[in-house]
Amino acid sequence: FDLPVMVSLNTIMVDGTGMCGGCRVSVGGETKFVCIDGPEVDGRLGRRAMALCYAGFESSVLNRPVTLDEIENETTGLYEADINAELGI
Repeated sequence: FDLPVMVSLNTIMVDGTGMCGGCRVSVGGETKFVCIDGPEVDGRLGRRAMALCYAGFESSVLNRPVTLDEIENETTGLYEADINAELGI
């Protein structure tokens, strides 16, 4: 389905004016301040922005560069299966 999706980014907001930068996010190549611009963003752009953060983390865990497509397709999470099984998740 090609349905429009909105997501809400719940970040730390210190002053509510954008001065501290604690709620700064990059969505679609544009810098936004959640406290000023609002937490709702296009779901596809928001997912891509989050995938970028996860790619950095997964790269350090897997000790190799990880692409955004790998994160979005969840192909890098295979190593988590053993961990989840051990924890009973």
